This record gives sequence, structure tokens and C-alpha cells, in this order.
Amino acid sequence: RGQQSLKKNYGVVYQLETQLDVSSTSGNTYSTSNQSGVVKGGLTSRNSFVGISNKYLGAVKIGKTDAPYKTSTARMNPFSAELGDYQVIMSNTGGDNRVEFGTRLDHALWYESPVINGFTLNALVSPGQQRADFNQTIAAGEADCTGGNLPGSGATPPFCNDGSYGTAYSYSLGYQAGKLYLTTAYELHKGV
Repeated sequence: RGQQSLKKNYGVVYQLETQLDVSSTSGNTYSTSNQSGVVKGGLTSRNSFVGISNKYLGAVKIGKTDAPYKTSTARMNPFSAELGDYQVIMSNTGGDNRVEFGTRLDHALWYESPVINGFTLNALVSPGQQRADFNQTIAAGEADCTGGNLPGSGATPPFCNDGSYGTAYSYSLGYQAGKLYLTTAYELHKGV
């Protein structure tokens, strides 16, 4: 992760994030609770981006990141990554061990505002990257369906018709004054 300064308060920001699997072999994951074609130990398998920032205007970034819907309440999740994680209830519409909302969105473009009088705004769009007029194929450059399933989940391969979507939109608006924190967030998956 880093930043390179440019003229007049502007800078180039970047991050390449991965997951280090030191006790397991990198590869596709298939278990009773996780079926994925994504290699989690690959470079840029997690939040990775490049962008332009300005301390007065905020930052515009392109890449892959946690959606604003997810990050808006992450600090209020006392059981993060455990059995009581609120994403199990709040973000899972299918009830099948995958988080469709409040997740990491690929091939995204987003804006992160600076703090202005206690307010922050984050807005993201993730274009569908579909190769067809319907959202039942794997998006360009992806290993899994956009809904978090492998092709064939709910149907026969190669179709993605169990929660797959086209373009995703996510935003959050927050306010903080001392210990008071207020937030509102919204996420929409088009053409599910």
C-alpha cells in the first residue's frame, strides 16, 4: 500500500492485498460451507486498487474493495469472522453460507470523501462485466458467479442463476462527533 505525491495536494494511491495461506495449499476451495473457484492466496485476491486522491476533495479509486454497505457498520460487529457475525443474518439472502450483500465487489469504481464537519460519503459502482444480455454467465475476468456461487449452483453448469447479478451499486453516508456515530447505507444488485 502506498501513495505518491503529485502537484497541488494530489497523489496517486495504490494497494495490492492478498491472503497468506501459510498452512494450506493455494487452489480452489470446496467444502460443505465454501465452494469457490477463487485462489485466495493469489496476489490481489483481496482489496486492491489504484486511484487519485486529494486531501480536500477525497479519492477516486478503481479495483476491488469492500462495499460501502459493509464498511459502514463493520465497527459495530463484535463477532466479525465468527459464528455470530452479523453478515450471516444481514447480508445473506439465500441462507446458503454465502454473503451476497456486504461483501467485496470486483471491477469497481468508487469515491471516498474526506471528513467534512463530521460527515463522510462513500459511493461505489461495480459494472456487471457480463458477456451476454442476461446475468447468468460468469463475469469477464472472474472465477465465480457475481452472487458468490460456482456455475451450476441451483442449475446445471455453466449457468450462474442462483443470486447472480449485473451491475452493483453501494453507498454509505456517515456522521461522527466524539463517540456518536450515525450511518446509513444502501446496496442494489441489478438483474438478479
